[in-house]
Amino acid sequence: RLASQLCAAVNGGDPRSVQNLLSKGASPDLVGSKGVAAIHLAVGKETEKNTRCLKMLLQHGADPNVRSSEGLTPLHVAALWGCYQNLKLLLINGGDPNIKDNEGSTPGELAEQQENRKCALLLEEYLSSSDDIEEEDVPRFQYSVYSDQTDVSSYPEPNCSFSDFG
Repeated sequence: RLASQLCAAVNGGDPRSVQNLLSKGASPDLVGSKGVAAIHLAVGKETEKNTRCLKMLLQHGADPNVRSSEGLTPLHVAALWGCYQNLKLLLINGGDPNIKDNEGSTPGELAEQQENRKCALLLEEYLSSSDDIEEEDVPRFQYSVYSDQTDVSSYPEPNCSFSDFG
């Protein structure tokens, strides 16, 4: 029940409800009766609210490689729909561009078929750069991408004070 509510909240682009449901224990990876998990729905639209939902799902442990009933991962969905920023977010968080769907296609091949050139190029560049890197050498930045806050503690102090504005 929570999983279907989570899918509905993600599909509706409702970050507040998504956060509430995740805090109640809704599984971000559960593939429901429609054959997809909440993360599949989040990556298919590149609106500010859907991207916030995607970040919350990842923050709560959503698997960027979970498969739909058709074998599609969230990377496949983002590549199909040309959702470049979501695709980048998935790659940063462990999405595997080598996984093939039930038809034998990779996310890059689907991006090419749909003429989503920017996504296809991103996947191609990612694959070519990762060929030279051992898995243990790849840093994991998982939680740095989730915050809507920017850490400004290392920024230089501005040469003004509040009294300058009053």
